[in-house]
Amino acid sequence: MTAPNSAEPAAEPAARPAVAPDAVAPDAVAFGADMLLVAVFVLAGRTSHHKQHLLAGWAGAAWPFLSGALVGWAVVLVLRRSGRRLPGGSSAAAAVLVASTVVVGMSLRRAFTDGGTPVSFLIAATTFLSVFLFGWRALDRLIRSRRARPRA
Repeated sequence: MTAPNSAEPAAEPAARPAVAPDAVAPDAVAFGADMLLVAVFVLAGRTSHHKQHLLAGWAGAAWPFLSGALVGWAVVLVLRRSGRRLPGGSSAAAAVLVASTVVVGMSLRRAFTDGGTPVSFLIAATTFLSVFLFGWRALDRLIRSRRARPRA
């Protein structure tokens, strides 16, 4: 340790490396995309089944599934904190989100609303959510890989 008035300069704190936007944004973007697509799923269902009062009934129909997606994101974050590498934009995260959104969403819908859970709706919901939640991730990976390729 040197005295405060010594000739040696004090060690400066290490500069923080600049964080690339892609290093920070994926979880926030993934979360936003997931919540938006779950909302679109509910809106599509309301459009096909309830022509009148489309937006008025949307919140009542959406909250169980949005809650399920939030639970899914909580699971992803807990798994990550336990040491697993689980980026929000990964297919593994999509699997957690689809399962959580369907299971929690259908359970809450059945328990707190007058909506039932017919098998046809379980299949349709699981299919729609799988296509959208896995699909945007696959499209994102494709776009990123094409951008990363050197051009000839």
